[in-house]
Amino acid sequence: MANSNSHIEPLWIPPPKVFSLQTHDRQQIDHLNDLTFLSVAFKPLRKEPFYLDAKGVHGGAITQWTTDAPFGFVSSPKVALDKVTIRFVANGGIIRRNSFAEYLGTPGKAMFVAFEEMVTEEASAGFQAFAGTIDRSALMSGHVALEGSDEFAFPCFQPVVDISGAAMRAFRHNFYLVYERLNAGVDEHDLSFPLLQEMIIYQFLAAWPRSSPLDEGNVVLRPSWQVRRALDYIDANLQRKITLAEIAVAAGIGVRSLQASFRKELGKTPIQWITERRLAGVHKELIDPPHIEASIAEVARRWGFTHLGDFSRKYRERYGDTPLKSKRGVDYPQ
Repeated sequence: MANSNSHIEPLWIPPPKVFSLQTHDRQQIDHLNDLTFLSVAFKPLRKEPFYLDAKGVHGGAITQWTTDAPFGFVSSPKVALDKVTIRFVANGGIIRRNSFAEYLGTPGKAMFVAFEEMVTEEASAGFQAFAGTIDRSALMSGHVALEGSDEFAFPCFQPVVDISGAAMRAFRHNFYLVYERLNAGVDEHDLSFPLLQEMIIYQFLAAWPRSSPLDEGNVVLRPSWQVRRALDYIDANLQRKITLAEIAVAAGIGVRSLQASFRKELGKTPIQWITERRLAGVHKELIDPPHIEASIAEVARRWGFTHLGDFSRKYRERYGDTPLKSKRGVDYPQ
């Protein structure tokens, strides 16, 4: 796509896992725009000073960042990327100009726009936001997995939506939770984070308002034998990274039906079930004599729990006491 920016960069590389941008002077803008992992180029808003603080993370198909620009800015694309941008404005406003339309993002609203359609963005003074991009291919794959078939056309999503509803508030909360987890660092042995990343894509597809709303009555609940097949697959793969999409394939259903069936028949989501089964694995090892020499951290890590504080909280909620009490010989019913 043509644009007026004279600093066209033919090459884009993914950003670091964690990155920080601090540009507090107009003379530093060229250096900022030379960063090859930035897909946009910045310039000051008219004759205003230039001040930009951004903190970001990158993991898999998702890149996220926070922006603080007290004097605003104008940005335009350096490259064409097959991604979509999701933005939650906390303060100020931003105008997104595409080839045939423009959209205004303000506090209380969320924006969804295709990156390749962007011409310019203009952020006001006092602009603060939390945003992210998701690879379109990940959304497409998630849509097929969610519906259980590629026969359903990929939906059209509304470009600017209200975030006061429960579904959008929950999505924003979990989208930021992904940011926090990536910012803290995700261990390669963490078995829960891939599920969180997968879930956020499904949650977006289900929560974000559509231009042509999906009839929720079309979700088909599956009989118990398909849920049992899913449970068997989960138990056989608890100590490796698994996704809802592969569980659904093993059960012969789509992710949407898998989630609905778990809620109806088990009273919980697939992710809640997986977490509880992994906690049960930890609990069994902690009270099992052959594993008595292993530390709590080693056992938890073996079952995919790499954040010990979060693990201890979940364990206590499940078993009523701490992992240390269990290891010392106090057993609790599962």
